[in-house]
Amino acid sequence: MKPPKSEIYCLKWFIHKRLPFCLLFMFITFISCNDASHKTENKLRYSKVIDSAYRLYYGGKSKECVRYLNAAITRYSDLTTRQKYDYGTLNFGYFFHTKQDINRAILYADSILAVFDTPEKKLQYAAEYSQSLFYKGDVLFTRNKYNEAYQYFYQGKLMAKTGANKCNLGDFSYRMGMILYKQEHYKLAADNFRNAWIESGQCPVNFLNFYRRQELLNNTALSYSKINVADSALVYFKKALDFIDSNSVKYQNHKPMLDAARGVVYGNLAKIYILQQNYSIAKKLLQRSIHINLSKGGDNRDAELSELKLAHLYYQENQLDSMVSLLNTVRKQLDTVNNQDAEVDWNLMMANYFTSRSNPKPALAYIVRYNALRDSAIAGGKALKDADINQQIQRLEKDYQVNAMKKDIQLRDSYLKFSAVIGLMLVTIVFLVLLNWRKSGKHIKMLGNLNKQINDQNAELEHALTG
Repeated sequence: MKPPKSEIYCLKWFIHKRLPFCLLFMFITFISCNDASHKTENKLRYSKVIDSAYRLYYGGKSKECVRYLNAAITRYSDLTTRQKYDYGTLNFGYFFHTKQDINRAILYADSILAVFDTPEKKLQYAAEYSQSLFYKGDVLFTRNKYNEAYQYFYQGKLMAKTGANKCNLGDFSYRMGMILYKQEHYKLAADNFRNAWIESGQCPVNFLNFYRRQELLNNTALSYSKINVADSALVYFKKALDFIDSNSVKYQNHKPMLDAARGVVYGNLAKIYILQQNYSIAKKLLQRSIHINLSKGGDNRDAELSELKLAHLYYQENQLDSMVSLLNTVRKQLDTVNNQDAEVDWNLMMANYFTSRSNPKPALAYIVRYNALRDSAIAGGKALKDADINQQIQRLEKDYQVNAMKKDIQLRDSYLKFSAVIGLMLVTIVFLVLLNWRKSGKHIKMLGNLNKQINDQNAELEHALTG
């Protein structure tokens, strides 16, 4: 076995009586090797931290996940690009989805984008960079900056096409579906959710992709229910429940989130039976949904919406005591879990209750509050509904094609200029070759004449000598 280079160099210095240099070199080598080993070990340890954080997040413990991750990050440095991305993504998900703290969320969205600070990183991590663009678009959209949001969504789509894995195209279609749904273009929304389901089939098999895919089936069904296409809605609700059940063993460590997903589907499915006036089945579904999503780790906001659907059923069946009891329970929840849609509906139901009790004074107060909240919601959504998302995307597509054509033309111009230079050089070379060839011909002819002249002189000289 060959000794390390440091030992070879040190031996040479030792032979030449340079012991201090030898010791210094050995010390520097030890420190640098130890530092490299320490950095590698740090990165491996942090990878385990990230894995544990993801398990907490998708186990319905997003708050614990972020606390654990932010406490651990202080002990590590020199993280890889992917590790920085994962750290930012988990924090973004917590503040954007769980806390709905848009100010904090946009800080993390910007910090994630900053990770990809070179063209090389953007190409190497095309999927992660694409997702980062979607995150920035999400926060801009929440702030009603729709045109800017669409630009980030579209850039994310382009990056998704650039990468080897086209998985993120499903994320683009999902966002388009959500926008169209909010604009009340339910048929187009359903089309986009179905496209997203197909595109997301190219994604890695993991819990994150599974959870998005069950949501896509539920959203497709919900879109059909909005336009009273009950048959299609029932088909997709059943697909969503079957998809969750078929993966329940594989993702049994994420049981709270699986239950929450089922609860959301039950609550949405109940609407179909309400429209069909099959109130007994609708009640059972709503009660199951509420029980699941009021539990720890459940979707509390969805539970509030299901409770209000059930309150509507009590009202239709003139079960006013059950109705007001449920509304009082929802009021306590709304005081801790903000939900604008539920707040609007709650005030309407309270107005209906006091109207039914022939108590006009509180009924009027609630109807005034209901109208104010509804008008505010309508005004807030007007800019979104007025914006034609398809037209915006077509404009961005056209701009992209125009820019691509300009680049293509510039590239062709460069090729033409290069070809012209090469052509000129070739013509010059050919001209010089021909010129040299003519000069060479003249020289050869001159040499031939000189050679003949010399031969003639030699012959004359030889003849004179022999004569």
